[in-house]
Amino acid sequence: MIRSSRNPDWTRDEIILACDLAMTNGWKRLEYNDPRVIELSALLQTMPIHPEKLRTELFRNPNGVARKTADITSRHPDYQGKPTNGNALDVEVMNDFLARPAEMAEVARRIRDGLITGEFQDLAPEAEEEDDYSAPEGRLLIRRHKSRERDKGLRKGRSMPLCARAAGSSARHAASTSRRPTARGAPDTSSATTSCPCTRPARGEPSSMILL
Repeated sequence: MIRSSRNPDWTRDEIILACDLAMTNGWKRLEYNDPRVIELSALLQTMPIHPEKLRTELFRNPNGVARKTADITSRHPDYQGKPTNGNALDVEVMNDFLARPAEMAEVARRIRDGLITGEFQDLAPEAEEEDDYSAPEGRLLIRRHKSRERDKGLRKGRSMPLCARAAGSSARHAASTSRRPTARGAPDTSSATTSCPCTRPARGEPSSMILL
């Protein structure tokens, strides 16, 4: 395989993880031999965003990760020295962390968890996901969200015949009970509605999907 001579630019997902590490270190840069940098380096190399052919042998190695933490922390408002040559996306993601630290830490946690479990590996890229400035939570969580939405749509489509049959049965039952006399003291069930199981969330699933 012919590899690229230059590593691809850092994406928002990668910078989110680097920012989270910098924040936990008090917005101070980390060194290449720090165990946390080595761990993040290994994790970034599993991220299914950059194709193998675009990666050099030094792709997201500990030196590169440490350098990225320096790019981020040297743009922090409290930094007194000269900033390194980072990019605008470093600053934008850092500002997200400064404005919403708990929320962005949770975003980083979910990205990490998805990478560790391998959940993101089989998710197809979205056609319009090239713009890293559009989605604060990054590409991978968007992919997972859209994949789940498609799966929910398929499940709903497969369940429609059952819904129709349940609705028809309920209507016939209501019609038949309306013609029968009701025993004295017995509850009148002619107006009762039947809840279709397809409209209820699955066990353990929230009633509304949260993107993150």
